[in-house]
This record gives sequence, structure tokens and C-alpha cells, in this order.
Amino acid sequence: MYKNKKAEVPIIKFIIILLILSVMLIWYIFILFQANNLSIEQKNLKIQEVQKMIFDKKCFSNEYGIINSKQVTQENLNKCMQEIENVFFQIKIKGKELFYGPEEEFERRTKLCNIKTKSQKCANLRFPVTYIDETGKSQDTLFSLDIISTN
Repeated sequence: MYKNKKAEVPIIKFIIILLILSVMLIWYIFILFQANNLSIEQKNLKIQEVQKMIFDKKCFSNEYGIINSKQVTQENLNKCMQEIENVFFQIKIKGKELFYGPEEEFERRTKLCNIKTKSQKCANLRFPVTYIDETGKSQDTLFSLDIISTN
């Protein structure tokens, strides 16, 4: 029985070391998982930021929920969004299409939206707005915003 006690000490040390390493490995995996979630949250915030910039900064109108066709230009879009990085998006309203970022890059990244990837997050948003055309006539329509947020 005493012979086995000497043999038990290395086994107990081995088990303790194994438990400590297992806890450290689980903790490391947990930290990596949380970092991945933060990255997804940052992409969600980018999408919300673009939406806020378009409507709150009054890129296309002076009133919330009203889009003036004379202000729906690529120049206005670029001026409003100059602070935004790592985002590509497309706006569609009443036959007009505007892109933020190179159109080819947006199209390339759009193909990746159907594939689950950690490098980008895609969102297709639709908003009811009042659209004022060139003649001053207003009508209700949908404002389409397709966004791709990257790292």
C-alpha cells in the first residue's frame, strides 16, 4: 500500500495540471467567442450609423421621412457619408440608384451575403417615405437601403 502512495503523487500532480490547462483552454475559447460577438456588434452599429446619417443628417431633405428628388444625388450622398468607413451600400428610390463605395466592390460583396462569413454583415432595409418629385408633387413610396458592413 505504501508503494502505491509514491506512484499516486505524480498521478495527482498530472491530474491537477491537466485540470488547470483545461480551465485555461476553456477560458481562452470563451474570450475568443466574446471577441467574435463584439465584431458582429460593431458591424450592427455601423449599419445603424449609416441609417442615422442618412435620415438625421438630412442628406436628401430638410425633414425626417421626406425625400426631395432634387437632393437625391451621388454628390449629396458622398458629402453626407464622408465620415463612414468600412461600409458599402446602395440606395434605391423611384428608379434612382446610388452607391456608396465602388459599385463593383458592392456587387462583389453582395454575392457573399448569402454565404455565412465573419468578414461582413449584410442588411436590406426598407423605409416608407414621402417622395417629392421634380414638379413638387409628393407621393408615398419605399426607400431601399442595402448595406454591407466590413471589418
